[in-house]
Amino acid sequence: MKALCVDEHRNLQLKDVPSPSAPQSRYLTVRITGAAINHGDKTFLKMPDAAGGARGMRLQNVWGASGARIVTEIGADVPVNYLGRKIAIYKGLQTDQPVLGMWCEIAQVPYLSCLPLPDQVDELDYSGSLVNVVTAYAFLEQAVAEGHHGIVVTAGNSATGHALSVLASRRGIPTLVVVRNANSKSEMGRNGVSQVLASDDPDFLRAFEQSANELKTTAVFDGVGGTLISQ
Repeated sequence: MKALCVDEHRNLQLKDVPSPSAPQSRYLTVRITGAAINHGDKTFLKMPDAAGGARGMRLQNVWGASGARIVTEIGADVPVNYLGRKIAIYKGLQTDQPVLGMWCEIAQVPYLSCLPLPDQVDELDYSGSLVNVVTAYAFLEQAVAEGHHGIVVTAGNSATGHALSVLASRRGIPTLVVVRNANSKSEMGRNGVSQVLASDDPDFLRAFEQSANELKTTAVFDGVGGTLISQ
């Protein structure tokens, strides 16, 4: 099968690699329709130790963390309802397992790395959907476990920012969302987010301090970096 592999210079090459054999226990086989290119893919491609070596072995050096398609074969101990189902895949959910990346024609991954999708949706729309949601969910879990009351979300109008705002609202966690400009602020307001500040507002720092104190925000999810988080 065709696959995008990482060579010894950490560049990508399109190669012919062996197709996976029958899936082992708790694994399934997927014929890939679409695979996302995430920021994490690019980061770990150039800096393989950025995650402390916890990302798991990549079979055949095939890259890619997210993808989607229909399950064609299941191994032992995989629920039978996965067979023939459309699924979204996020390989990072099982980082200690040796798996094929998503940038190939046929992938094989642990079934716990997969999310079954409704039959009526187009799986291509979900080829990268789990990364942002899982990132937001993991942040909230850590914030709650550490005893934080409220949170600040920068890059609030990004996909992860939207996911984090919705999940926090459903859990009753006070959230202060920061966006770049007034247009983004209006958009977030239309989506039901009440505490939104635009970082280009001349009164931003004063308004931020006041809102942060009122909401007792002691954890920050930063998707911007640079001068904003320094301020």
